Amino acid sequence: MILPTDPVPRLVARYRKLKAQESSLKAKLKCVELELEPLVEAKVGRKWTDALGYARIVQQRKSVSYDQKALEVLYKSVPEIKAILAPHRKVSPGSTYLQIK
Repeated sequence: MILPTDPVPRLVARYRKLKAQESSLKAKLKCVELELEPLVEAKVGRKWTDALGYARIVQQRKSVSYDQKALEVLYKSVPEIKAILAPHRKVSPGSTYLQIK
């Protein structure tokens, strides 16, 4: 009986090749974005459209976050803070994923 060859090495090699192309493409996309941004910025309404979609300038938004480790220390060590945070605390199970290097 002939056993099929292991496809994992072939698929990992393909993944690595595509991953290398991805970083090259990301750099090229960033160059185009840097060239395109002032051109779109100069358009009335800061937006350009065609049949396939659009290019527009999106305002930066503020993002607020908290140091999760520091909050966890406070949660465990200060009963008053635990009482405040407990109703809003959500613990989710981690997910498994494939890591390829």
